[in-house]
Amino acid sequence: MLEITYNDGNIHTVLNRIMAATGNTEPAMRKIGEVVMVISMSSFDNSSSPDGTPWVTNSEATILQYLERQVETTKRRNLIKKRANKRNQ
Repeated sequence: MLEITYNDGNIHTVLNRIMAATGNTEPAMRKIGEVVMVISMSSFDNSSSPDGTPWVTNSEATILQYLERQVETTKRRNLIKKRANKRNQ
């Protein structure tokens, strides 16, 4: 589960106003969640934080670990396909 902590008192004030006016903050929270998701996806696309700070380049160890996981995943997929093909023959 994702938890977001904010330090802006204005957000609390706005959410209280929404609650007082509508009795339901769910639509606003859904929209906030959608915006956070778009910003997060953009951060991965651009390899930078939401404020534009570039991410540190992955170390060689991180890249090798990623590649090893990819190889293992491919092996598992191929094994599953092979077993499925044997059953279907």
